[in-house]
Amino acid sequence: MDSEASRPSRVSCLYVACVRTRRIEDRLLDLDVLQDSIQRVEGDLGHHLEKRDEEINGIAKNFAGLQEWKSRVSAVSYEARHLFESEPVRELMDNLGSRHNALTAEPPR
Repeated sequence: MDSEASRPSRVSCLYVACVRTRRIEDRLLDLDVLQDSIQRVEGDLGHHLEKRDEEINGIAKNFAGLQEWKSRVSAVSYEARHLFESEPVRELMDNLGSRHNALTAEPPR
């Protein structure tokens, strides 16, 4: 009879199994919530990366436009250099207080 008394009862074994099952269910639920959170963060990150890529592409496009504008200004400046070397233009610039290298042009917006 001592062996039966020291042995856990069937009810206590079922109780232990239910408690462990409940703990496992709780952990699985926690993992499910964590997985949902990770998926939300991944989605947000993907959205931010897409926006960043769009901004980078916009900057690259604007830079290419600026380079094209710079090239055109350089070509016009090269073609017009003789104008700044002519005596009447130099006199006009001197009278206005301007200098050849102080002239600037703004890029288109």
